[in-house]
Amino acid sequence: MKPLKEVAHSYMALGEAQKRLEDREYSLAAEAAVKAMKISSGMPPGETFDHDGFDALCYAVLASAQAGQGLYDDCLVSADRALRYFQSRGELQQEEGKQ
Repeated sequence: MKPLKEVAHSYMALGEAQKRLEDREYSLAAEAAVKAMKISSGMPPGETFDHDGFDALCYAVLASAQAGQGLYDDCLVSADRALRYFQSRGELQQEEGKQ
Protein backbone atom coordinates (compact mmCIF):
# COMPACT_ATOMS: atom_id res chain seq x y z
CA MET A 1 0.00 0.00 0.00
CA LYS A 2 1.32 3.46 -0.84
CA PRO A 3 1.89 5.76 2.16
CA LEU A 4 -0.89 8.14 1.14
CA LYS A 5 -3.35 5.25 1.03
CA GLU A 6 -2.14 4.02 4.41
CA VAL A 7 -2.72 7.48 5.89
CA ALA A 8 -6.21 7.61 4.39
CA HIS A 9 -7.07 4.09 5.57
CA SER A 10 -5.71 4.87 9.04
CA TYR A 11 -7.90 7.95 9.39
CA MET A 12 -10.90 6.09 7.95
CA ALA A 13 -10.47 3.39 10.61
CA LEU A 14 -10.14 6.05 13.32
CA GLY A 15 -13.30 7.73 12.02
CA GLU A 16 -15.06 4.37 12.14
CA ALA A 17 -13.89 3.92 15.74
CA GLN A 18 -15.29 7.31 16.70
CA LYS A 19 -18.61 6.58 15.00
CA ARG A 20 -18.91 3.22 16.74
CA LEU A 21 -18.11 4.92 20.03
CA GLU A 22 -20.89 7.47 19.46
CA ASP A 23 -23.25 4.59 18.65
CA ARG A 24 -22.19 2.87 21.91
CA GLU A 25 -20.81 -0.09 20.01
CA TYR A 26 -17.81 -0.24 22.32
CA SER A 27 -16.31 -3.53 21.20
CA LEU A 28 -16.41 -2.50 17.55
CA ALA A 29 -14.99 0.92 18.45
CA ALA A 30 -12.05 -0.71 20.22
CA GLU A 31 -11.41 -3.02 17.26
CA ALA A 32 -11.44 -0.09 14.83
CA ALA A 33 -9.07 1.98 16.99
CA VAL A 34 -6.59 -0.90 17.16
CA LYS A 35 -6.99 -1.43 13.40
CA ALA A 36 -6.20 2.24 12.77
CA MET A 37 -2.95 1.98 14.73
CA LYS A 38 -2.03 -1.26 12.97
CA ILE A 39 -2.54 0.27 9.53
CA SER A 40 -0.52 3.39 10.37
CA SER A 41 2.34 1.32 11.77
CA GLY A 42 2.81 -0.23 8.33
CA MET A 43 4.11 2.99 6.81
CA PRO A 44 7.76 2.88 5.78
CA PRO A 45 10.27 4.71 7.98
CA GLY A 46 11.00 8.24 6.87
CA GLU A 47 7.44 9.05 5.83
CA THR A 48 6.14 12.32 7.18
CA PHE A 49 3.41 11.23 9.56
CA ASP A 50 2.99 11.97 13.24
CA HIS A 51 2.76 8.36 14.40
CA ASP A 52 2.83 9.30 18.08
CA GLY A 53 0.11 11.91 17.69
CA PHE A 54 -2.07 9.59 15.64
CA ASP A 55 -1.62 6.79 18.15
CA ALA A 56 -2.53 9.19 20.96
CA LEU A 57 -5.82 9.98 19.23
CA CYS A 58 -6.45 6.24 18.78
CA TYR A 59 -5.62 5.53 22.41
CA ALA A 60 -8.05 8.24 23.52
CA VAL A 61 -10.85 6.58 21.54
CA LEU A 62 -9.73 3.15 22.70
CA ALA A 63 -9.82 4.27 26.35
CA SER A 64 -13.41 5.43 25.97
CA ALA A 65 -14.38 2.17 24.26
CA GLN A 66 -12.74 0.15 27.01
CA ALA A 67 -14.53 2.16 29.69
CA GLY A 68 -17.80 1.49 27.89
CA GLN A 69 -17.06 -2.22 28.09
CA GLY A 70 -16.21 -2.02 31.78
CA LEU A 71 -12.51 -2.75 31.10
CA TYR A 72 -11.35 -0.07 33.50
CA ASP A 73 -7.77 -1.27 34.01
CA ASP A 74 -7.23 -1.37 30.24
CA CYS A 75 -8.95 1.99 29.94
CA LEU A 76 -6.49 3.55 32.38
CA VAL A 77 -3.53 2.17 30.44
CA SER A 78 -4.86 3.52 27.13
CA ALA A 79 -5.77 6.89 28.64
CA ASP A 80 -2.29 7.17 30.17
CA ARG A 81 -0.68 6.53 26.78
CA ALA A 82 -2.80 9.23 25.16
CA LEU A 83 -2.27 11.75 27.95
CA ARG A 84 1.50 11.28 28.03
CA TYR A 85 1.67 12.30 24.38
CA PHE A 86 -0.65 15.27 24.78
CA GLN A 87 1.26 16.44 27.86
CA SER A 88 4.59 16.21 26.03
CA ARG A 89 3.17 18.20 23.11
CA GLY A 90 1.90 20.85 25.48
CA GLU A 91 5.29 21.13 27.16
CA LEU A 92 7.03 21.36 23.79
CA GLN A 93 4.71 24.11 22.58
CA GLN A 94 5.08 25.94 25.87
CA GLU A 95 8.88 25.87 25.47
CA GLU A 96 8.62 27.04 21.86
CA GLY A 97 6.44 29.94 23.00
CA LYS A 98 9.14 31.11 25.43
CA GLN A 99 11.78 31.39 22.72
